[in-house]
Amino acid sequence: MGYNTELAQDMINYLVYITSKRDYEVGQLVNLLAKEFANEKGMSWTTGEDPISQYPEETEDAFDSIGMYRIFLDWRKQTLGESNVMKITRKQLRKLVKEALDPNANQQEAAYAVIYTAGYLDASDRELGQLINKNPKLGNQGDKWVPLDDAFGNVHSVLIGGASSIKRENPELDLSEENSILQEGQAAGQADFRESIYKYIEQVEVLVNRQTPMGMSAAEGLRAFGIEGGGVLMGDTAAGDARDLIALMNDDNVLSWLDEVETMGRYGELQEMASPQKTKMVPTDTPSYDDSIKKGWTVMVNGERIGEIAKIDKIVRDGGHYSDGSSRVRGWQAYSMNRIMPNKTFAKRAPVESFRTKKEALDWLMKQ
Repeated sequence: MGYNTELAQDMINYLVYITSKRDYEVGQLVNLLAKEFANEKGMSWTTGEDPISQYPEETEDAFDSIGMYRIFLDWRKQTLGESNVMKITRKQLRKLVKEALDPNANQQEAAYAVIYTAGYLDASDRELGQLINKNPKLGNQGDKWVPLDDAFGNVHSVLIGGASSIKRENPELDLSEENSILQEGQAAGQADFRESIYKYIEQVEVLVNRQTPMGMSAAEGLRAFGIEGGGVLMGDTAAGDARDLIALMNDDNVLSWLDEVETMGRYGELQEMASPQKTKMVPTDTPSYDDSIKKGWTVMVNGERIGEIAKIDKIVRDGGHYSDGSSRVRGWQAYSMNRIMPNKTFAKRAPVESFRTKKEALDWLMKQ
């Protein structure tokens, strides 16, 4: 049976008509749709033979076109007996229909649910990377932690891509609280990861598939906008990736690695991960031998000097001959400590690199 464009458009027109009249609960809505097309389109209507299930693509497109795809999926799971049946109360049904009738009613909540969860998952990159890099005993067991890192990355990338698509495709949407919501998610993720990596994994699944502090889950938030990636709804992809993450709790290799992390944490062997570095920049006199350095700062980490960064502004000859032109160079330089003269600032023989921004210079210095 091929796709029937005319039937899909008729369904769209009919859905627009009935939703303009009043709020219908999902069951009523779909039954009306089914009976309407059973009568008018010559579709058979017998017990156990639902016209909607005979034309799944046309029906899904009709619901999707008026922002009610999520309602259709919920109804289909409940009525057609598909897997992962989700029970829906009358109150929830009325809420779903109300949201579908007013597409803008819940978009802000949906966007913030995605943004918060994306922020929460930032910890999977930052904290897991720090855990592995600073604890070689754990980092050398790549066969155990790589599947976990991949699973985190899959969920995180979908949410980052989804959040970007939401903002790009809905420029009129008020997301003035985006930064604070993102930071709130980042802080919660960091706190949960450092308390227990098991707790963190469980919470990722909760945020993606059940609920966020905003109300709806991140997967619901993505579905509310109908965003797709590779022809598949990103909400469905995120939900599946979160389930794959939880499925790793049945992997003995991953579990043994997680148990080792928890044990090392209890015995204080993960102090570097638990104690964030405190960075401070102290204004410093610039060296007299280099007039291209306009401003300088000594960089301190946890009270200890690790080097300097400087703002530079100089004229550089474009070629080797005096007649060649010159150009102005502005940017930043970072000086790590000279091991021979560790107390000398801006030491001439210290490793030095040039950068376009102060952040880049600081990041390089922190890695030395």
